[in-house]
Order: sequence, then structure tokens, then C-alpha cells
Amino acid sequence: MPSPSSSITAKSFNRIRQYYPKALMQCTAQAAAYAQCLEQNDLHNIRKNICDEQFQQLKICFQKAMKNSSK
Repeated sequence: MPSPSSSITAKSFNRIRQYYPKALMQCTAQAAAYAQCLEQNDLHNIRKNICDEQFQQLKICFQKAMKNSSK
């Protein structure tokens, strides 16, 4: 019998796997802006928070999309 924590992890993983593609389709502009920022700032020399504004926008979009998808 799996432990409660592994059960929660499995549920989270399955939820992400089920809804992530839908969320990504709803957040293409934010994902593109984040990717473009990373590309412009040299992928081999990435520093913490270098594209934080774009990342936060993508994160907010994903959270909203995941919340709406699970209803």
C-alpha cells in the first residue's frame, strides 16, 4: 500500500500530465515571451531572476489555466 505522501505525489503528477498541455496552449504568448527572454540573455550564462517578470507572468497564466481546467 502506498504511503499518503506518494499518493499525493501521484495525484499531482497525474493532474499535471492531464492538464499541462491545455494550460500550455492557453499560455503560448507568456511561454514565448519567457523563452525569448532566456534566449536573448545567453542560455549558457543564465542567472537567477534574469527573466523573473516573464516567468511570473507565465506562472500566473499556468495557475489560472490549471485551475480552470480542473473544474
